Amino acid sequence: MVEMGADPVHINYKERPLEVSKDKFSRSVLQNLNDAAHESNHQDLKYLVNCGESIDERMSITGTAPIHKAVLSTEPQKSVALNTIITDCNANLDTLDSNGWTALHHAAYNGDIDSATTLLSKNASVSAYSNLGKTALHFAAMRNHTEVIRLLIKNKAVLEAKDVQECTPLHLACKKGCNEAVSMLLAYESNIYALDERKWTPLHYSAYNGYPRVCKKLLTWSVDRDPKLRDTRNSQNKVAFNVCKNPDTKLGFRIIWRAARDGELDLMRILIREGQDINEQS
Repeated sequence: MVEMGADPVHINYKERPLEVSKDKFSRSVLQNLNDAAHESNHQDLKYLVNCGESIDERMSITGTAPIHKAVLSTEPQKSVALNTIITDCNANLDTLDSNGWTALHHAAYNGDIDSATTLLSKNASVSAYSNLGKTALHFAAMRNHTEVIRLLIKNKAVLEAKDVQECTPLHLACKKGCNEAVSMLLAYESNIYALDERKWTPLHYSAYNGYPRVCKKLLTWSVDRDPKLRDTRNSQNKVAFNVCKNPDTKLGFRIIWRAARDGELDLMRILIREGQDINEQS
């Protein structure tokens, strides 16, 4: 009947079919935990768990469990469903999907500050690593989700955590051109000189991927110790300027502090005309 279009949760039923079903097979036809989580149906979630269903069972081909589905839901009542899964159903907060992602990874990737707050308040692991070695902070950084970044760091996320390519969250923020995320990570004293497995700095990533604003920000941030960052060479003996593919990106390497330090008055005049602030502080 369900296959023919019968609605197992129709409001006109005096008793819900799910609650009068006698066996697991009948219940599975009517509803399953992943669908109930995705639909933010906290009533069905509690009922199925009370009938002996495992709240941590990974049911889809992507290995997602109900806690993942609740975080990924777009329903307005998703927070109620997530709290039901955690508090009433005693779910494992750090269950991994096929990619090694926890529910917190998904929340960070999607900028879901409410779900991230709920998970961390219930002691979800802030530093769990995915199959590719990424933490929730890596995902928040590469997606420019500054609210989540702040929340994760407040909950003691590791700023210098490295993925399988030895990239830190700052590397990935620079790689994706996430200007606000870069500013926030630097404000929290992320290591601007960190090297990945190819000895690339965050500046190499922003230069190679064509983000002049990020290049300027990094060089401005490190100006008091310049030229250490500018002159750091990767495993191919190339400085960041030399990995630029786009000529416009190279303009991001022209900063007024360096021009002032080197006495390049003509360049200073040009940079001021281009909008660089003579009174800006490093």
